[in-house]
Amino acid sequence: RIHPVQHNYGMGYYNRYAPATRASHDPMTEERTRDIYRAQELAFAHLPYRSGTMWDDVRLFVQEAALSTPVAKAYARASAREIRYPVNGSWKPIEEAWPLGAAHAVRVRYDNGLVVTANTGIRNIADPIGRGLGEAGWSATGKDINGWSTTFPEGRRDFMRAPDTLYADPRGVAGNWTATG
Repeated sequence: RIHPVQHNYGMGYYNRYAPATRASHDPMTEERTRDIYRAQELAFAHLPYRSGTMWDDVRLFVQEAALSTPVAKAYARASAREIRYPVNGSWKPIEEAWPLGAAHAVRVRYDNGLVVTANTGIRNIADPIGRGLGEAGWSATGKDINGWSTTFPEGRRDFMRAPDTLYADPRGVAGNWTATG
C-alpha cells in the first residue's frame, strides 16, 4: 500500500545488509552477495543502489544501472496485484506459503503487466515463461521489458532488453569485463 507513494533505495546500506567478509570490510565485494541484494531489491520494488567501494567500479555501476533501472521504471508507478510464493511446484498466497517456510522466492504481478520473479533460496524455481532461476536469480517480464539474471552450468549470465536498454553480460567469459569479487 505504501508503494508507489514512497520508494526506498536498495535493501539498505551494505554494512547493515550483510556482514563483512574475511577478505574485505565491505560485504558487497562478493559477487554472490551483490546478486542476492539485487534480487531482493527487485522483489521488494526498491530503487537501484550503489555506494561505497562499488561506486568506483565502472563494471558494477553499469551492471546495476542496466539491470535494475528498467525494472524500477516499470514498477515505479505500478501497484502490486498478486504476490505469490512457491510451494511444492505451484505458486501460493502468503497465507498458504508462510506456515510452510516458503519465503525463499517470490513472484509479483503488477497492474501494468510487469511480472518480477526473484529467488534468494538455493532451490531452483521457474519464472512465468519457464526460465529457470537459481540462487539469486530473478526475471522481469512485461510490456517492453524482458530481463533476467541467473546461473547456467557455464556461470552467471545477465540480460536486459527495455526501450532504452540492451544489456547482456556473460560474466567471466574471456573478452568480457574483468570480474571483481
